[in-house]
Amino acid sequence: MARLTKPHNAIALSRIETHYFVNKGFIEENQILKNISVIGDIPGRIIHGRYDVLCPLNNALALCHQWANSDLHIVRDAGHAASEPGTVDALIRATQDIAKELQTAS
Repeated sequence: MARLTKPHNAIALSRIETHYFVNKGFIEENQILKNISVIGDIPGRIIHGRYDVLCPLNNALALCHQWANSDLHIVRDAGHAASEPGTVDALIRATQDIAKELQTAS
């Protein structure tokens, strides 16, 4: 929290986020879902914080339902930030799981 409340850091982060929001994330509406066949064979893990108010859970659910080779993990004590302890743990576990699967497949 101390890092994010420093004026320089807070201004930089808000400028970056505003740039993405104004440009709609540089992605068309439902672009990923419309092109899911491109990544359909790639194994994936969707990590989503239960208390994420910026990215609604229904988006993660829709992605998981259409992406056959994915698993959804909802982190019960996390929000939006990837730096939250539960999310960090879930991301590391997901990366390790996929690495094991890819080694087994080779």
